[in-house]
Amino acid sequence: MMSRAVSVFIAAVVTVLATSPLSTTASAASTVSLPYLAVIDAGSSGTRLTLYANTSGMLRPRATYVAPTTSRGLSSFELTPQQAGPESITPLLTQLDVYLAQNGISISSVPVSLLATAGMRDVRRDDPAAAQAILDSTAQTLAASGHLVTDNRILPGEQEASLAWLDANVVAGTLDHASSSIGTLEVGGASAQVAFRSPTTHGKAVSQLRVNGTDVFVVAVSYLRLGGSDARDLMQAANDAGSFCFPNNVAGSTPVIYVPKAVRPVNASTAMYSWSRCAHAYDTVITSVGAVRTTAAPVPPAQLRTLPGFAGTTFLGLGTIPLIFTTLGAAGAKDIPAAVRAKIAATCMGPGAWTHSAALYPPSLASFADTLCSTSTYEYELAFSTKGVGIRSDHFTVLDPNAPQQPAWTSGYAITRLHP
Repeated sequence: MMSRAVSVFIAAVVTVLATSPLSTTASAASTVSLPYLAVIDAGSSGTRLTLYANTSGMLRPRATYVAPTTSRGLSSFELTPQQAGPESITPLLTQLDVYLAQNGISISSVPVSLLATAGMRDVRRDDPAAAQAILDSTAQTLAASGHLVTDNRILPGEQEASLAWLDANVVAGTLDHASSSIGTLEVGGASAQVAFRSPTTHGKAVSQLRVNGTDVFVVAVSYLRLGGSDARDLMQAANDAGSFCFPNNVAGSTPVIYVPKAVRPVNASTAMYSWSRCAHAYDTVITSVGAVRTTAAPVPPAQLRTLPGFAGTTFLGLGTIPLIFTTLGAAGAKDIPAAVRAKIAATCMGPGAWTHSAALYPPSLASFADTLCSTSTYEYELAFSTKGVGIRSDHFTVLDPNAPQQPAWTSGYAITRLHP
């Protein structure tokens, strides 16, 4: 049965999704000097720009404009770093400047922050010189744009986690209420983030956020290579393509292979989904990646539930989680984990399962059916299993992925810049 905390959270989000009032714990004397902030999110799958407008009396900025075109991810320029700025950033700034001119907004009044996430963390780990060369290229492009540049860097994983947490709690109106604050579990392509409020100011994975003159302490971790795409690649590499994570296609028709970018693609005619085998394979990935200690991930996923603050927290699924669980028809269930398991079994298991998977997507998105079964199994294991984070069924919810403005680290970052 859905807990009262989850029900209250959903009601709060519906009420205040667009904007939230200034935190009652925040300093009323704080002044806001920036009317706008453009945030460039340089993610692993693409680079995006959002213009945030400050709104008087509101802590959460308004997403006034989102550049309609997504440019290449910065990590794709590892071999040609000098092209990163001109090819990835210039198109976004051009779209922004057209919008500003059409609305009579001066370029000089719109600072720009560029922050790269997991894709560039991968590049920095493997080739630090290439990562720096990419940032040098984006710096040159930003400097020539006429905008004030407030950031041009790789965002640490724990900051990405804590900023998404901040935005979710501002949306829910729980930033002032430590006992009912929302936790976040976000799965991207290359990394996964977890965050929840810490009742202590020090401890494993505890980060400090400064919001409108107030310090907030959050347990925030980021697991590089536990994003959906990277985790699947690791699973397939260790399991001879992992055919047991993909639906069978006895007819032998399309798709010919699953996940063509994988090292060893699966032949559709030989795949046969198995919950136990697929879940076990992903548990092994979660355990092995989680065992690697980094600044952003000082504890493995399975130890997060032992930390102060976890037990009473209701978690919100972000990133690809709402999309996957909604596609399965499980997002609105009272017991989301049970519904996800049942939907996976009905969709992915047995002869002809490909037909069931493909039917969940329109023709324009048919390629996503390739990975529905593998990704949904992975996200279930990461969120709910004992090898993963281990969130209780009555302490988890997701929002409608079609809602006007989902909680996002970019909005959380804008909050900290506009209301330091």
